Amino acid sequence: LPRFTSAGQFEYQARLRYRRNGESTLNDYWCGFIQSSDGNEGISSISPEISFTAIDNLGGMEDSTVDVSVGSVTPINLFDQLLESLRQTGLDLPVMVESGIRNATGDALTNVTAHPGEDNVEYRKKLTNKEMIGGLLSAFNCKIFQSYGKWFIINASTHSGTGTNETCTFAKYTVQNAVYTADGTENV
Repeated sequence: LPRFTSAGQFEYQARLRYRRNGESTLNDYWCGFIQSSDGNEGISSISPEISFTAIDNLGGMEDSTVDVSVGSVTPINLFDQLLESLRQTGLDLPVMVESGIRNATGDALTNVTAHPGEDNVEYRKKLTNKEMIGGLLSAFNCKIFQSYGKWFIINASTHSGTGTNETCTFAKYTVQNAVYTADGTENV
């Protein structure tokens, strides 16, 4: 197996799936990419030892920058930029959002806009997808993680977090025609 050296060279996507008793379909448990870890295969009659590292490619986003037209006077929705960054991981998983912070237009996290202008051109050219996601989520005290084949974005301080049998209503975003779009809500 080749040794991967950058985020753009992932060749092996993996999905761990499970089936509940009585169900006929498989459910995603985790999705990501497999990287070889110093694996090599010698010619022998014994199977070689190979170890793997499983990643979801969030860390690999430091290799790509946020695509923003800095000369534009049109405000951009930062949450839409976050969704596009997640789509660039190549996983196209549903995104479930519950930031716990509301404003007049709904969930405050999904309605944050920025106004690109000429004054910060140099900064925007260097802003990576990883930095943009980290900055936006930390401003709202939110965390992102993957569980059961979905990205979850929750607020670390307002999430009720009782542990067992807890449900929450999430705004759901799914990929349609290579773009994330709002897809109703889901109780999880």
